[in-house]
Amino acid sequence: MNKVLLAMACLMGYSYMMEGFTAWYSMNPYLHHVFTQYFFGSYGWAGWVTVTCNVFLPQILWWPRARRSYPLMILVSLGVTVGMWMERFVIIVISLHQDYLPSSWHLYRPTLVDFGILLGTFGIFFTLVLLFARLLPVIATSEMKMDLPGAQPTHAGATHV
Repeated sequence: MNKVLLAMACLMGYSYMMEGFTAWYSMNPYLHHVFTQYFFGSYGWAGWVTVTCNVFLPQILWWPRARRSYPLMILVSLGVTVGMWMERFVIIVISLHQDYLPSSWHLYRPTLVDFGILLGTFGIFFTLVLLFARLLPVIATSEMKMDLPGAQPTHAGATHV
């Protein structure tokens, strides 16, 4: 899974570079502005956190020793999770932050409704997980494997003494 995470980080880095190249090569001032806002605008810190967590942090996994270290794997996976959440934040907030009309540009400040929606999504997720565990009990695969025919090794040709 570490190699998959590393490969996906490289693909994310490539996609971020192609987004910048497309903005530069198209010579479209609007694309230039959006891409510049991603890294150097009011929410540039969120763009840098996104790229750092999704692209630069997983590069540690090039070393085999890092891929075998559980604390480092947990740190990198938590960093990527934060980076992916920040990417959604950047996509939504920057698109709301600067609309097509400059008169509607303003900094985003979450309201109580925004926090309520966030808390509600966590609540519904955990409720559904607990309902799933209640209605369809979680059973370990190793426990079920014992009961399947042919799952236990047989010693063909072996004589029991």
